Amino acid sequence: MNRLLFDALLGDGEGLPWRVAIDGSPFPVYTDFRHWLRVESIIFDRRITPEQKALFLLSTFTPSVAGGVIPLADGVPVYPFEVDAAFAALEWFLSCGGYGDGEAKTTGRPKGKPERYYDFRHDIAFLYGGFRQAYDIDLAEYGDMHWWVFFALFTSLPEGCQMRNIISARSYSLPSKPTAEQRAQKERIALPDHIRWLDNGQSAVSDKSDVDAWAKRIAERHKKTG
Repeated sequence: MNRLLFDALLGDGEGLPWRVAIDGSPFPVYTDFRHWLRVESIIFDRRITPEQKALFLLSTFTPSVAGGVIPLADGVPVYPFEVDAAFAALEWFLSCGGYGDGEAKTTGRPKGKPERYYDFRHDIAFLYGGFRQAYDIDLAEYGDMHWWVFFALFTSLPEGCQMRNIISARSYSLPSKPTAEQRAQKERIALPDHIRWLDNGQSAVSDKSDVDAWAKRIAERHKKTG
């Protein structure tokens, strides 16, 4: 992200990306931060089915990828690319070109599962307040903001704002022999279980136990209807 953001600030190149490359061809995506807040909230929510996640992720591509109207086959959108490759491209965009979100860190509880320390939907009040406090930006009224710009501002929120405080508190490691009160406090501020834990190896868009499976199912549908 750093190089592309630097070039955009200097007016070099095409600015911040508004397309992703799939098998060497560029395809346009929605870039506004609101869309990608929804992407994150859906991807990490275990209550949402893999099929629902897949369809929403594919809605990230603008209709211009298919000449203005994305055709349907048995109710499934048909895109002009391999769907499994598309998810890798979307992960690149979501992670701001591979910058990483710093969100998943192994805590050892449950064993082997990384813990998430923030969730944009669950922590929306802290997020909104942090942007008002640090940047005087009203996210509810702000116009189009590129996801990469939003995320750069988010990761730069200063110490002292509530969003940063809650992340620090959740990521705090308990002592080797914590008291009952320390454990209780840790659980009180933790994210709900359905958005708290990740499987080993899970990233923003794909994990081998889940997303790859439904990506292949939809890819097979496309092959049959293509």
